[in-house]
Amino acid sequence: MQGLHRSDDRDEGFSLIEVVVALVLLGAVAAASAVFFTRAAVAASEQQRRQAATSLVQGALDDARAVDPDALLDGRSQAAATAQWNASQAPDKAAAVVKGGDGTKPLTVPWTSTVTLGNETYTVNTLVGICYRTNGSNQTPGGGCTATKPSNSLELYRVIVEVSWTPGGLARACGGACITRSSTVIDPSDDTPWSVLSAPTAFSSTETFDARTSAATLSLRTLVDAGNTDAASKFVVASADAGSAFFVDNAAYSSTNTTGGTLTYRLPAQVAGSFKARYFIRNSDGQVSKTVAKTVVVRPVVADDSASIVLKNLASPTTPTMVPVRNNDIPSTGDSVVISDLTRTAGTCTATAQGDGRLAIVKGGSAAETCRWTYTLRVTDDTTVVSATSATLTVTVAL
Repeated sequence: MQGLHRSDDRDEGFSLIEVVVALVLLGAVAAASAVFFTRAAVAASEQQRRQAATSLVQGALDDARAVDPDALLDGRSQAAATAQWNASQAPDKAAAVVKGGDGTKPLTVPWTSTVTLGNETYTVNTLVGICYRTNGSNQTPGGGCTATKPSNSLELYRVIVEVSWTPGGLARACGGACITRSSTVIDPSDDTPWSVLSAPTAFSSTETFDARTSAATLSLRTLVDAGNTDAASKFVVASADAGSAFFVDNAAYSSTNTTGGTLTYRLPAQVAGSFKARYFIRNSDGQVSKTVAKTVVVRPVVADDSASIVLKNLASPTTPTMVPVRNNDIPSTGDSVVISDLTRTAGTCTATAQGDGRLAIVKGGSAAETCRWTYTLRVTDDTTVVSATSATLTVTVAL
């Protein structure tokens, strides 16, 4: 029976030493974990505060951008601005110089303000200085603007915002006072207006008229033909043929009268030919079209004529009879047009055009007959300009 109560050393459990060692190990692990979690909590809290500070910096910069640049320095005397500038350790100060404004005016950009978010109080400090950028340079925002003034430069404003807060409670990563900074450059010059108009279009065109017996004003199409509906669009005459009579808004075109809304041609009496002006269109945004030509074509006008020849009154059958066919044509005189396309359609007579606008008719025989010709008038220095119709000359030959 004693064998039933034999003790076994393996069933005696943990000794006191083993328990103490286990507790020590657990304590060490717990302590290390506590330090880790504490540090993580501190880092998370610090990150949250830095994000809040960054948001305040951007808000202050946005507020400064919203101020009319001409009033950005209002309320900031030179002395106070210099004192604030010297007290700051912002690195961006090296790229600007302090500048004050009219200290008697209301302050448009606060010097300093405090904001409480959660349990933290932040101090917002805004500095305003000036910097210089070379005129016409294409720089990234905030870049290329220095404290040194080069020739041909633009004066811009550099706004620096500092947001600081003092650590409290648990130790923070920033040690002493924490601070976040940023800056921006504000251009005080006027913005280029955004164009909502398409660039104007223009096309070369020709307008054709008939010559007149009295002076006339010919209205020409420029803006309408080009399809420009902007009421503020104007055409600009770049050049016109010498001796032409183009008028801009009812005044003769000249080097000092080039721009307007209406273009006319003052056609003198008894004139035919082609006359050209070159122009472009400019809209209200300053956009311009290509330069095109407006050609005014003035065609000669012809009328039918008749004449008679009495053979017995001629010295001989070959004696020419001069017929002034241009007397009732336009132009009726001058050498600006010539008789052209002379074609006999009846009879055996011959006709020869003279330089003075007459036809020399020769019968060349002894029989009575009726001779006919058709002709046109063509402009001397532009052979493409010809009368719209032909005229008929009828010559009756009697014995």
